[in-house]
Amino acid sequence: MKLLWPNPSSSTEAAALCWDHLAADIDFEGPDSTTRCGADPFAVGLLVVSIPSALLATWDLAERLRLLHRVEVWLAALRALPGAEQAHFELASGPRYVADLSAADLLVEAQHEALTGSPGDYEWDTFIIHGSGDRVAARSVWETLIGHNISSFLDKASLRPGDDWPRQLLKGLQRTQVFVVIVGPGAAKAWYNHDELARAVQLTREDPRRALIPVLFDGATMDDLPYGLGQIVPARPEEVVDAVRAKLRA
Repeated sequence: MKLLWPNPSSSTEAAALCWDHLAADIDFEGPDSTTRCGADPFAVGLLVVSIPSALLATWDLAERLRLLHRVEVWLAALRALPGAEQAHFELASGPRYVADLSAADLLVEAQHEALTGSPGDYEWDTFIIHGSGDRVAARSVWETLIGHNISSFLDKASLRPGDDWPRQLLKGLQRTQVFVVIVGPGAAKAWYNHDELARAVQLTREDPRRALIPVLFDGATMDDLPYGLGQIVPARPEEVVDAVRAKLRA
């Protein structure tokens, strides 16, 4: 998202506040590279602010509350600068003045942008969602997909020693186009992969370029489909490559 600051003399201060309050969680392009003159006679300080999608999608309530507080403090500091009454964010829903925007509103808008990024911003073609009892089936599907040059995220294969497991899983989900859900008997009653599945369902609803493909293993039937997948036609293991390719081309 972009923060337009109409007072060039204080745009550097606004940039400094972005860094001081949000440095650990915000990617910021400083004023030297982003301050430009607008078409009107008044110079405009352009601050580019990007809140990482993996953080926005965190399941950790305490972390969400900490981020909300930091954004509240940051906005309060921005409002105290000269020109703040005319500064505004360019959001998907339209321009919003700094003075009128709450921290919660800003995070909702940032999350919407993160969930509906531009075409070509996916790092992975597929993300394999599975329960602990379906690890062998998940590994088989992963090997099949990468053997057909389809990039695929699988927790045991894609995470490295020292990685923050929950955050990297979130990052993988956010950067994937097609979610392949391994469904074995009893999957509908399993709890261990429901957080990942719920996030994948949300991402798919927010972004029509994404898709969910349940794959039935070991005699599983439609009755074994977890909540949220009941309206989706499942694939058999031998159909998964063609099913994924069809969604990637859509």
